[in-house]
Amino acid sequence: MFRKFFHKSMSIGAAIHKSGGAIMGTDPSNSVLKAWGQIWEMPNVVVADASAFPRSGVTGATLTVMAHAKRVCRHLARGSNSAKA
Repeated sequence: MFRKFFHKSMSIGAAIHKSGGAIMGTDPSNSVLKAWGQIWEMPNVVVADASAFPRSGVTGATLTVMAHAKRVCRHLARGSNSAKA
C-alpha cells in the first residue's frame, strides 16, 4: 500500500515531508521551541528543521526549512543572548 502511494505521489511531483513534533510558539505551555528555534527549557539547544513547523503545506518544505535554518544561524552568529530570545 505504501509503495503504491509513494510512487503515485512521486509521479505528480509531490513528496512526503514530515513536520511537527517540536513546534515553535510564544508560550512554553503549548510549544516546544522559542521563536529562534531554542528549546524552552534548554536554550543552548536549537532546532532548525521541519519539526519546528506545525504541519507541512501541499508542496515540499525544503526551501522553508532552508530559510528557517538560515534565520536561526544568523541569530546565533550575531551572538544573540539565548536568554533574551
